[in-house]
Amino acid sequence: DGHLKEDIEKKFKSLGLEKYLLLSDPTRDVDEFLAISDVFIACSATENCFSTTILEAMLSKVPCIITKAGMTKKFFAHKKDAYLVEKKNPKALGDAIIKMLGEPKLRKNLSENGLEFLERYGFRNKVIRQKIMKTLKTVSRT
Repeated sequence: DGHLKEDIEKKFKSLGLEKYLLLSDPTRDVDEFLAISDVFIACSATENCFSTTILEAMLSKVPCIITKAGMTKKFFAHKKDAYLVEKKNPKALGDAIIKMLGEPKLRKNLSENGLEFLERYGFRNKVIRQKIMKTLKTVSRT
């Protein structure tokens, strides 16, 4: 959503891409969209690091293409955790999309490594549950 949405929709139509791409309205059904996705794209020009949308995609085993914005390169390894592209570079983004769609093995590896990334940085449900329980125990003692 945002001030560019209408312009983007017009561009999609002029390029004949509207049957391949979906710009949804705000929704609570994110998991349903991720379940049918081949690739997730986060193309921020400022920061991607630990974006909730990226974490949700990884949890849903959707391989991610993300821009090298902010601290992204510090935490995400290219072609290991996600496919990294230069920010504000539509050609690089397009090339990455084509590459990802054409290489099922790369998508599979990124999907599996995404779950490892979540585990490594403590974003899996088990780890979050343990942190919450530890905090509750600390609070209950005071």
